[in-house]
Amino acid sequence: MLHHDIGHSSYTPGPYSQASVFAIQWFHATGDFMRSSPAVVSGVVYVGSSSGYVTAYDALTGNLIWTYNAGKIGAGVVSSPAVVSGVVYVCSDDGHLYSLDALTGKQVWNYTGTSAVSSPVVANGVVYVGANGSVLAVNASSGIKIWNTTIAYCYGSPALFGNFVYVSSSGGAYLGNNYVYALDAATGSILWTYPIGKGLDSDPTVVNGVVYVGFGVSIEANNPLFYGSVYALDALSGTKIWNFTISVKGSDVSTSPAVANGLVYVCSIDGSVYALSASTGFQIWNYSTVTVPLPSSNSMDCSPAVAGSLVIVGSGNGYIYAFDASTGTKIWSYSLNSPGTALRVNSAVVSGGLLYAGTDGYRSVSNFFAFNITSSTSGPTLTIAPSPSTTPSPVSTTATASSASLSTESPSPLQTPGTSTMPPSSSTSPSPTIPEFSSWLIFALVATSILAIAIFVRRSHSYFLPS
Repeated sequence: MLHHDIGHSSYTPGPYSQASVFAIQWFHATGDFMRSSPAVVSGVVYVGSSSGYVTAYDALTGNLIWTYNAGKIGAGVVSSPAVVSGVVYVCSDDGHLYSLDALTGKQVWNYTGTSAVSSPVVANGVVYVGANGSVLAVNASSGIKIWNTTIAYCYGSPALFGNFVYVSSSGGAYLGNNYVYALDAATGSILWTYPIGKGLDSDPTVVNGVVYVGFGVSIEANNPLFYGSVYALDALSGTKIWNFTISVKGSDVSTSPAVANGLVYVCSIDGSVYALSASTGFQIWNYSTVTVPLPSSNSMDCSPAVAGSLVIVGSGNGYIYAFDASTGTKIWSYSLNSPGTALRVNSAVVSGGLLYAGTDGYRSVSNFFAFNITSSTSGPTLTIAPSPSTTPSPVSTTATASSASLSTESPSPLQTPGTSTMPPSSSTSPSPTIPEFSSWLIFALVATSILAIAIFVRRSHSYFLPS
């Protein structure tokens, strides 16, 4: 689900380090906006698109498994799917919460009682979503509402810890104070609130009993350039533990922090990545990708992902980066852009030795990539091609790390809303392979030899017998 787990830690353990090999496994020219961060479960990648489709791909080859049309034209799926117990939960921009069969893409149920727009979080048989001014809890099996708590300007994805549900209210820079809320997971009752200030756009992250949230504060009246800040709050009481403010004007932290190995990682729209001590908030390192002061294309407004000892982030300039999690040393970068474009890279996901990331841009140039990031001594056994020196053409239909032929076509716009489609299966029996033919030939030769020897022995024996 979004940011890896119900607490949004964005941390994936594994043998990912400076020894990792970065090579393209497969890619699709999607022909569509991709603002949804993918979910990867049991060898399948699930992702939404701005045209309103949810798509399932084979995680290793990129082959299409199924597509589901989640709604009318203009109702995109920017929500990141949550996949639990064989069911995909996802929201569309028209306010529907969908439950789909993970194997076939067929709809199980559809909740339409409120404007659910965020990425769902699923725990203990309950689906929690931010619903355009409220927080909604729905039974995961039936789609029946359990509770709905009104919270002004609540659009984001909840985070869970114990019996608590945490959300942010985001009224924008000039709509008064915004708050972090803690709700009772069973009843939806508000347990505590903490006023953050103006410009709270970050969903909370909860790890080891601490809530981390980022925002931008306008120190100067009516100044659209914020000073980014990160807060750490006690998850049970809401008491502030520490806060850190970035000293760069225009450094709004609008994405969820990632937390792993005692450090908090945040991205800022000033084009920088920051690593802070999780216990004190002191800055450990920062890395700036800015080449020109404050260009909008350099902004980092996607949440970082931590995989092993790597921090992986996407940028508004179309590049994806990998840093050493302890030192901030840049290990790798790659442009996901098609030639002549500069697209925003969405929050990446790492699973099973592969890194998945998509771009958010014009329909004709958006791309979805899978990279193999295994090390030379561990990870899945895969046939990988060397990373090309230039970005592959978006019209390519051949995987670079697999012999499978990949479709780059978008789902048909004629598909009826609320239906799923799967690629047709072939009814033709496969022809015998060369190894199978060789085995039969060897068997025939051996049998013929044995028969010839037997005949020779029998004749020899008869020759020497007395007449």
